[in-house]
Formats: sequence, structure tokens, C-alpha cells
Amino acid sequence: MVDTKRWVNPQEFENMFAIKQSTQKAMRSAGKLPYVKFGGFVKYDLNDIDKLFEQHKLNNGVLDEN
Repeated sequence: MVDTKRWVNPQEFENMFAIKQSTQKAMRSAGKLPYVKFGGFVKYDLNDIDKLFEQHKLNNGVLDEN
């Protein structure tokens, strides 16, 4: 991750990755999107998101298990 900012809120996440906040909420509820909640505010750790994307990376249409 080039950006030095580590934590983002749902709006920033939506702007960065084009994943709507309603979709984010559904993914959080399903345990598919790691997050922390402080006093009602949701934050995402971009390091965790990078890892999540790497885990779901496709290589020629096949999940890359490396």
C-alpha cells in the first residue's frame, strides 16, 4: 500500500474501492470484511484489506492459492 494512511471509514472505503456502504455492511455482518468499531464508528485497516484482496486474487480466472 503506497498511501501512509492506515485507517479509513466506510465513505473513504467506498471512494477507494467502489464498494457501496450497504454492501460493506452486508460483508461485515457475514464476517467477510474485517473492521473495528469505536463508539459507533466503523474503521477499516488498509493492511487487512490488502491481505483480504490478496487472498481473493484470481490468476487466469482461478483463485491464486499462493
